[in-house]
Amino acid sequence: MKKYGLTFIQQGDRIIIKKEYIHSEGGIRGSVKNKLSLTPLEYANVILLDANNNQIDGTSTDSCGIFKFPNLKVGRYLIKTSMLGYTSVLSDYSIVSSAKTSNLELFLEESSENLDEVTIIASTPRNYPQNVMSLTGGRVLSIEETNRFAGNFDDPTRLASSFTGIASGSVNSNAMEIRGNSPQFAQWRMEGIETPNLSHYADMSGLGGGILTGLSLQTMANSDFYYGAYPAEYSNSLSGIFDMKMRNGNTTDFAHSVQLGIWGLDLSSEGPISKKNGSSYLFNYRYSYSGLADKISGSDEGLNYQDLAFKINLPTKKMGTFTFWGIGLLDKIIQRPEDDPKQWETSIERQEQKANFQKGVIGMAHILSWNDNTYLRSNVGITLFRNQS
Repeated sequence: MKKYGLTFIQQGDRIIIKKEYIHSEGGIRGSVKNKLSLTPLEYANVILLDANNNQIDGTSTDSCGIFKFPNLKVGRYLIKTSMLGYTSVLSDYSIVSSAKTSNLELFLEESSENLDEVTIIASTPRNYPQNVMSLTGGRVLSIEETNRFAGNFDDPTRLASSFTGIASGSVNSNAMEIRGNSPQFAQWRMEGIETPNLSHYADMSGLGGGILTGLSLQTMANSDFYYGAYPAEYSNSLSGIFDMKMRNGNTTDFAHSVQLGIWGLDLSSEGPISKKNGSSYLFNYRYSYSGLADKISGSDEGLNYQDLAFKINLPTKKMGTFTFWGIGLLDKIIQRPEDDPKQWETSIERQEQKANFQKGVIGMAHILSWNDNTYLRSNVGITLFRNQS
């Protein structure tokens, strides 16, 4: 029956015939790098685990530090990476869909062992910050956790409201009181550059929060969030720090998606620029549902927001890796006055309000590995912040 894709099992006096599962087109692809120098690690051991930590498959990285697990069943997987002389790492959950490859970046930290006297088994917690200078007071905002967090509204920062010592105001705002401090005192960073609060309608109420961030889960990479002590490189913050990052696009295949939900229309695209050089692009655009409804009905009253994010990754053989990225937000709000004076309860209801918010940041980063223990990262960026009311 194999030629028909069928198998059978016998239970007592019954024979049950079932069709074999056909693997999906999705899979997991990723790279393994030295955490200190960001150089690729070749021949690192990579093990694929299911959601119950059972081993499914294994492989090793190639000369460029790349590994692949193609044609996997739809579900959640873990990746365990190890190499002699390095501390093993267990990744966060990766979600495999029916037609899209999941991309990962894993970093191994060097360690020393004396095998003649003692055997050391160590691993880095999955929620540990990616910044090597962080010792305490922070954790990772992971894509998988954000996807599973109820009421996230495609907003990775709302996940932080579930952490200890953090209080959120309401479901309508992503403002957070961190250790009792005002949300205004939190610092926002994107790809290492300090930015304004990259949330739609931020600071409208003067509290430092907005509706949702302009960084969609389609473009987000695992990012660091600090709610206690933080490394000395961060400043201008009395509350918490959102150190957000965007992932690189797929370097082997093109992937496009369209989503329509309660928050609006989401268009994303990613793929290789040059498969030979490993360069890629990533693009995401969102338009609010309320704005779409206004276009259809002919009305112009209410919330109307949109955002755009992109990242271009260009590795070179001798000059390091160049990255160009940007994110922009446009917010509009119009509230018409109440025509019937009998319905007036406050002064706001008899006034017309208009407000435009524009903010964004565009930047370039360059990473140059000098040796196995040292790399130089340079960032330059321009930020824009303008309110009109």
